[in-house]
This record gives sequence, structure tokens and C-alpha cells, in this order.
Amino acid sequence: MYSDNFSIKEFEGINFAKLSGDNNIIHIDKIAGYNSIFGHSIVHGVLVILKFLDKIKFKKNCSYIKIQ
Repeated sequence: MYSDNFSIKEFEGINFAKLSGDNNIIHIDKIAGYNSIFGHSIVHGVLVILKFLDKIKFKKNCSYIKIQ
């Protein structure tokens, strides 16, 4: 079975929050993340998808991606 992992660094999450304009504290503040139901900050779902597409070297030129 093939398995591959990737991680998203804290600074990547913060930079993406600035870029997207979504500055919800759950994404950028360690204390707010720690006090959340998750116990830590969380990254934007879109960042995870973009990182995954980069990891699999998805290069198609398309106007949208449908994820189910």
C-alpha cells in the first residue's frame, strides 16, 4: 500500500489567512486554538486541498474542481 504524508507549517497557515482575508482566530492564534474543541489551531480547508493538489503534481488548467 502506498502512503505519503505532508504537513502544513504554522507560518503557512498564518500566511494563507492573510492572503485569504479569513482571520478567524482559530486559524491564527495558538491560545484560541488550544481552548477550542480541537485543542490546537486549525488550518483552512482550502489550504489543505491546495497543498494536496501540489503534492500530487496536479497541473491541469481548469476553472473549478468538484470535491465530493
